[in-house]
Amino acid sequence: MKARFVGTLINKKFDTDKLEFPTQIEPVAPHFLANCDLLRRSVTKYVMPLSMLNRVLFALAEHYGPRPDAITLWSHYITHYFDSPDLVLFCDHRQARRIRYKIRVRHYLDRKLSFTEIKKRIKPSFTEKFRQTKEFMASALNSEEIELFNQMTFPRQILLIPQLSMEFRRLTLLGRNTIERITFDRNLCFKNDQRSHSIDNVVIIEVKQKRACRSTFALQILRKYSLRPTSVSKYCLGILALKDGLQPLRLREQLRIVERANHD
Repeated sequence: MKARFVGTLINKKFDTDKLEFPTQIEPVAPHFLANCDLLRRSVTKYVMPLSMLNRVLFALAEHYGPRPDAITLWSHYITHYFDSPDLVLFCDHRQARRIRYKIRVRHYLDRKLSFTEIKKRIKPSFTEKFRQTKEFMASALNSEEIELFNQMTFPRQILLIPQLSMEFRRLTLLGRNTIERITFDRNLCFKNDQRSHSIDNVVIIEVKQKRACRSTFALQILRKYSLRPTSVSKYCLGILALKDGLQPLRLREQLRIVERANHD
C-alpha cells in the first residue's frame, strides 16, 4: 500500500513549492531523529538522470521514509561556499589530498534555519561535519567562524572569501530499520557575481551511514538500477561551471558523468 501510494505521488508533475507529504506515507518513527544527523559518517555518492527518480523512490518506499517533522517533500536550500582567492580548498580536492575541508553557510529555507558548516574529509568516503547556528539568512562568515576554521586547518591560515552560491531542492529519506539517511538533490543552480549555471535533469544521491555498509537495502536498489558510486562534489561542479580555464584531469570524469546524466 505504501509503495503504491508513493508511486502515485511521485508521478505527479513536480511543484516543489506546494507539494506536501501526504498522511498516507508513514514517516519514520520519531526516535530515529536522534541518529539522523550523522555528523560523523560514511558517504557514498551517485549521479543519476532525473528520468530514473520515480522508479528509485518507488523501490525504496517500503524501507525508507521522510522525517516525522518534515514540512515539504522537496526542501529548499541555499548554500554559500567560501574559499581562498586562489581556490586552495578546491585545489585540495583536485589534488586528492587525504584530509581536506569545505566551509559554507547553508540556509534551510523551509525550516527557517541557517548554519555555518565545516566539512572535514578524513579518509575516502568518510567525513566529519561541524556546524553552528547563526541568524537566519545571514550569509557572511563572522570572525569567530573564520577563527574556528583556521584552528581546524592549522598551520595553514586561509583567507576566506565568497566563491559561489548554490540553490537546490533536496528530498531526505531515513531508514525505517537502519541508521541511514539518503538525500536526493535536484534543480542545482550555481551563481557568482559574473554568471550562473543550472543543472536541471540530474539527481545527486548521497547515502550517509554511521559506518560503511554495502549490503543495505538502499545500496542494493541502486546497484539494481546499474548506478555506481562516484566521487562528485557539488562545490567542485559549481567552480568548474562558473570559472573559466579550470578543467583538471581528475575532475573531468565527474563532469562527464554529470553531463551525460543531464542529457539522458
